[in-house]
Amino acid sequence: MPFNEPTPAGLPSPEDDKALGDFEDQVVGIAGARAVLAAVITTQGMREFVLYTGEGAWIEQFHLDLKQVLPSHDVQVMAQADPRRQVYETLG
Repeated sequence: MPFNEPTPAGLPSPEDDKALGDFEDQVVGIAGARAVLAAVITTQGMREFVLYTGEGAWIEQFHLDLKQVLPSHDVQVMAQADPRRQVYETLG
């Protein structure tokens, strides 16, 4: 999710940081038992939430629900297969 007003260093403004901190709780709550939040990455003017799930039929509705939670931001959702958890492994 891109920040609305990133700092010159690409970090969130205090307003973005507060909104996205609250948003993280919503991500976990809406995903429920369908996914596990594996990482939160803050870089280059955006925050990424990395989740792992066993199936993706629910992701489109998840995206719509998240957009309603934080309409002030450009909520983006991308899904891709990562059966070996390579994204998670590169963070460790």
